Amino acid sequence: MMSKLLKRYARGDRQRALHYLDLCGVADLRDRPVGELSGGQLQRVLLCRAIISSPRLLALDEPATHVDADFEESLPDRLRALNREMAILMVSHDLETTRSLAKSLLLVRDGTCMNVAT
Repeated sequence: MMSKLLKRYARGDRQRALHYLDLCGVADLRDRPVGELSGGQLQRVLLCRAIISSPRLLALDEPATHVDADFEESLPDRLRALNREMAILMVSHDLETTRSLAKSLLLVRDGTCMNVAT
């Protein structure tokens, strides 16, 4: 399916799409219908969809939700790679991972916000 869609785009567009599919770990799924994807595969495809247009700001809400353990483990490195290209705003309950990634951190607890040194 994806290969048919990419035929109408320029070679650079196709290479860029394949780069992001690979970065998100879903290059092998490029010909599968979205309806056949697992929750974790869909989460990775949606991440790819969000970054393909090279936004200046990527907003993520619990990006590790429903993903398999391998992808969850590799997610911080993938986010660091993306952060070289765009700013990332992320909501997460995983304070340890978030702290290792963040340039600045805002902790919200019981309706109170506080800056946390990283």
